[in-house]
Amino acid sequence: MPNTKSSLQQSDQEKCTKTYTTLLRLLDLSREHGEKLLARGFSAEEIKKNGYKTFPIKRRELVSRLIEKVGAEGLEGVPGFWRKENGEWDLAGKSGTCIPVRDETGQIISIKIRVDKPSTPSRKYLLLSSNPKPDPKTGEIKYIAGTSAKIALHYPLGRSKTTKVLRITEGEIKADIASSLTEVYTISLPGVA
Repeated sequence: MPNTKSSLQQSDQEKCTKTYTTLLRLLDLSREHGEKLLARGFSAEEIKKNGYKTFPIKRRELVSRLIEKVGAEGLEGVPGFWRKENGEWDLAGKSGTCIPVRDETGQIISIKIRVDKPSTPSRKYLLLSSNPKPDPKTGEIKYIAGTSAKIALHYPLGRSKTTKVLRITEGEIKADIASSLTEVYTISLPGVA
């Protein structure tokens, strides 16, 4: 396999992995999201192993619990987290199914959300991001002290990465299910909306 480390510095990757792993441990998977994953062909064991969870609408208590576990410094520079004008930390993102994006070692380097109510069909899957750039239409900066997400390849868990045949698809869930249901290891390239 080629070396495809993301553009984040190694220490930043380790912080993202720790923060995202802790975040996912604090979340549950809703019955609705679990049933949708089962309908796609996953077993309950695979759903748990892959770490799919439900990203909630209300996040204030979640962010407080996360800070208790990783400290406020654990959120600094991690895509998805940002500071409000009063200095409190908050978490961006739409409600939906959390999909851990993993590097070739299995570490979580990003989170993609399968949005429950996308504004358009092309906005169904979004990276958890708190991009601090101003809105091009209004000039408003929504995520003060935020960090934009980096796109990355996704490597499913539980399969040997030494293979004679490699399948490439668009979408992390597709790569996970294809690797699970077939003998062909499948990685995911980020899609273009």
